[in-house]
Amino acid sequence: MRPGLPSLLLSLAVLVGVQARAQSPDAAASAPSAQLRLGARQLLATGKPDDAAKAADMLVKASEIDAHDAATLKARAETRKLAEPAPSESGWKVLVDVTPFLSFVIVALGFFVNNAQARKAEREKHAEAERQRQSDAEKAAREQQAAEEERWSHAMALIQKSEDFSPAAAILSTFQNGSHAALARSTAAAVMLNAKKFSNFSDLFNTFMEPVTRENLPQVLSLLRQVSIELTPLLRKAWKDGRDESARLSPADADAYARLTRERTFLGARVATVLRQPRRPEDVVDLADIGLDTIDLSGADLRGCGAPVTWNFVNLDGADLRDMRNISNTWPYYTAWWHASHIDAALLELLIERAPYEAGMTTNSPRGVSADGYAADVARLRAQAAAAASAGLPAAGAGAAH
Repeated sequence: MRPGLPSLLLSLAVLVGVQARAQSPDAAASAPSAQLRLGARQLLATGKPDDAAKAADMLVKASEIDAHDAATLKARAETRKLAEPAPSESGWKVLVDVTPFLSFVIVALGFFVNNAQARKAEREKHAEAERQRQSDAEKAAREQQAAEEERWSHAMALIQKSEDFSPAAAILSTFQNGSHAALARSTAAAVMLNAKKFSNFSDLFNTFMEPVTRENLPQVLSLLRQVSIELTPLLRKAWKDGRDESARLSPADADAYARLTRERTFLGARVATVLRQPRRPEDVVDLADIGLDTIDLSGADLRGCGAPVTWNFVNLDGADLRDMRNISNTWPYYTAWWHASHIDAALLELLIERAPYEAGMTTNSPRGVSADGYAADVARLRAQAAAAASAGLPAAGAGAAH
């Protein structure tokens, strides 16, 4: 063996082993270079120098084939890489495509956010303005109430010191509205009762009581009742056994008698306008201790009402007087009560006894009166009362004297 042969053989063996390990089993079986290496290993196995030289040539050729194949594979890989878009370029393209949409979304979100904030700010502004308005209103109301209280106290002090009616009426007239309106009306009623002139009385009434309605009717009736009670002793002096003896009254009594009579007639006329209006069943009026003078109650529905103490020159044409209370204390004068549309049996017999028709009597009825008319109306009323009683109606005689 020539010198260096062992070294050459060792080098070829290492080269074959390294290249064999570099190839996968599939590549070694199929590549041309693998067949060359296989032949080289077989030649090396003989141990002959000539075979070793051939094996070396075969390994060189195999390496050249592998290098060529590797270059080919690298070229193909680079070609495929070039054919595919770069990840950064693809992402940029997508970003470019969605940019307008994202811009729109961002602008829209900004608009909605700004709009919501603006609405919230506006609501807070209105709420703050409303709170301030309420605070100012409450403060103004407190200040107004305090001023009203002070003014009322001052007014009461002046009224108590004054003996003249005019200043009191003028002061009270400034309290027709506000928190002291109801108290002013009550005070005005007390001042009216102390008035010494009918003109003062009527002026203050027109200021505080007109118009008379179902709502303020109880207050007007209370005023009428006080006037009637104050007038009663003077009536007893002015009338004896049905004779007018008012001429015998003292000057002071005569003045009071004339004033109170006018006041009672004045108030009765205001009450009558309400009593003639249609009413609800629960709108029951108490006329007890009240005198009614020269008024028109034609067609009035007085069912269930307390009877007045006197009916003096009252028009009762078509009035309904059923179920009236306190009838034992009622007395008609110059009143054609038999012209009423209905009267209970108890009240009917009482009226027949106390105030029958008298020849030549005058009344407030436009129909006029006569003996025949009286007899016919009494028969009609008795027949109605008897029919109601036989039918068992509660109105027949109910509410008699108590």
